[in-house]
Amino acid sequence: MKMKTRAVIENIDGFRWDIFVNIVCGGLKSSKEMISRAQLFKKLKHIIAYLVSPEDIFIFKAVTSRPRDRQDMFVLFSHGLDTKIIKEEIRRQAQLNTNKAWLSYFFVGLDELVEEYKVIFPEYDWFLKTAEREMMELLIVEFIKKKPRTIDDLVLLLKCEKRVIQEILNSLQKQGSIVKKDEAYFEYPSSTIY
Repeated sequence: MKMKTRAVIENIDGFRWDIFVNIVCGGLKSSKEMISRAQLFKKLKHIIAYLVSPEDIFIFKAVTSRPRDRQDMFVLFSHGLDTKIIKEEIRRQAQLNTNKAWLSYFFVGLDELVEEYKVIFPEYDWFLKTAEREMMELLIVEFIKKKPRTIDDLVLLLKCEKRVIQEILNSLQKQGSIVKKDEAYFEYPSSTIY
């Protein structure tokens, strides 16, 4: 994923600042919780600088694809991270921007870290299952956007157990993403359903 920085500042020693304004890496938003975790760094005449928490930096690093970011993730991981904060924030980001697969982007970066540095990341399986679930939801919605689908259509397309598809369809209906009419599921709101 591209960084989509507003500006990049680098000094002669190679110290680099990526400057974002409210939106990081093309979609991660500065949530109230991220702001509350930030620590005051320096007050100047016209600028107050805060340091983002290690957990939030870890998330930012995970959703990018630069090799150096995996090394940074390893350093952050080595100093200790609160996995609960990471889980809550990545879930929050997924709710703030449903147009991106944030859980899946995050998991790709996490998986690369685990693979490259041979670390055992707490609750790795939870992140894997959550990313898989998110991708299934997005695929189902994409298939339904193209045309109405029955559960049997989706089972054939996704080659997945019917009960898993049904559970995801129920969840998408509760979220208001899709609706069911007769045996078919439609994107909500659909011009064919009133």
